[in-house]
Amino acid sequence: LAIDAMRYLPDTYQLKIVGYGSEFAVNQLRRRIEGVSNVRYDGMLQGKEYSDYLMSCDVGISPRRLPDELSDYT
Repeated sequence: LAIDAMRYLPDTYQLKIVGYGSEFAVNQLRRRIEGVSNVRYDGMLQGKEYSDYLMSCDVGISPRRLPDELSDYT
């Protein structure tokens, strides 16, 4: 949904995606964002590099699916 929305926003808005997944899933993501100039995938980041990356952003989205018993704690 966020990727689709970015198609309608000017390039002054940026969607930066970090994370990991199977080679298949990452390639699927890369194909999906191909041609969307204001979306980029920056791969897996850890430690200070990840913290610095997050601090450079204005808004964060964490799309995770958790079992109901865990959703009260995150």
